[in-house]
Amino acid sequence: MLETGFAQIRFAASILFGTRFSLRSLDQLIASLQATQREFGFLRSEGRDLLVSPQLDEETRRAMQLRRFRSQAVRAGRETVYYQRLFERLGLDPGRVRYEEIAHLPLTPKADLRSDPEAFVCHTAH
Repeated sequence: MLETGFAQIRFAASILFGTRFSLRSLDQLIASLQATQREFGFLRSEGRDLLVSPQLDEETRRAMQLRRFRSQAVRAGRETVYYQRLFERLGLDPGRVRYEEIAHLPLTPKADLRSDPEAFVCHTAH
């Protein structure tokens, strides 16, 4: 149970800080969920009602999405050759990108991934 608690904290921290999530922690969370389901059965409608959270208003949702996108874009620009070059070519500071600009960012062509797959690997992964 304590290990599951730590796995939950690591998961929450990875979401909060935009960092990579431990696969070992994910395995622990899944195993705990399965054990809970075996012990208590499936969630019935009254239980589901308790899990429904209030919806975020549009402004809050967009601000949260933008913060998460910027965090991932900054990390990609810092840790991968491909996105570092892309942001330089576009003259874009990924930490300052506006919500409206995201839809105008170019999609990553499959050909780029095939021609230089190492450019997409994080420096810290080596």
